[in-house]
Amino acid sequence: NEEYNLDSASFKTQESEERLEVEIIGPVRMSQIFIEVGQDKCDAAVTLQMAEAMSWKSTEIILDLLFRGDKAFNDWGAMLLSKQVRMLQNLYCGLVLDSTKAGA
Repeated sequence: NEEYNLDSASFKTQESEERLEVEIIGPVRMSQIFIEVGQDKCDAAVTLQMAEAMSWKSTEIILDLLFRGDKAFNDWGAMLLSKQVRMLQNLYCGLVLDSTKAGA
């Protein structure tokens, strides 16, 4: 349950790599599906489809937060959300790139 109405001090705390890894990236990375796909149990094309599906679901959650939520946003919060989205993109891209390297 993220807060996106931040001041500069709370932004610094919220955007720390360690916190984002533990609270956002870690749970995705430790999910059963991510582990299975990451262990080369799938063809590279399947891995790409799974990463796309996870990306779409992440997008759906973010859009739901933005358009249907009652959260207040400011510029600091937008920067935090942007960083979170980039970290998820990097995670999914890494999954696909690792699978193509393993299949090469």
